[in-house]
Amino acid sequence: MTALLPYQEENSGTWYQVTTETKRKGNYLEASGSSMFVYAMAKGIRLGLLNKEEWLPQVKKSHQGLLDEFVLETKEGWLNLNKNCQVAGLGGAEQRDGSYAYYISEPIICNDQKGVGAFLQALIEVEAL
Repeated sequence: MTALLPYQEENSGTWYQVTTETKRKGNYLEASGSSMFVYAMAKGIRLGLLNKEEWLPQVKKSHQGLLDEFVLETKEGWLNLNKNCQVAGLGGAEQRDGSYAYYISEPIICNDQKGVGAFLQALIEVEAL
């Protein structure tokens, strides 16, 4: 988990689509990966794998970042999880080459199933602390 901290966006506490390329043009803060990182940190604390005193402030910052950066309420009162990469993978076709250009070219969507699932897992683990 410590290896992720240098790549964390300072203000929101979330992470970019291409985690190691924080300053590159076209990169964006991404909900599903950020949610998975928050989930892993919170679960690590709960299971005693991460020191609570050291990691809880980080989890709180990142948790709030998930809410502030990605969750938007519609005028009808619906909540949406924004900035999810629709899909990314390797192989099978020329365009899935693992390059920076490939990863930032994938569609950015709202309420992606894997993003919402990771987000809910993160919220549950944070609530359990």
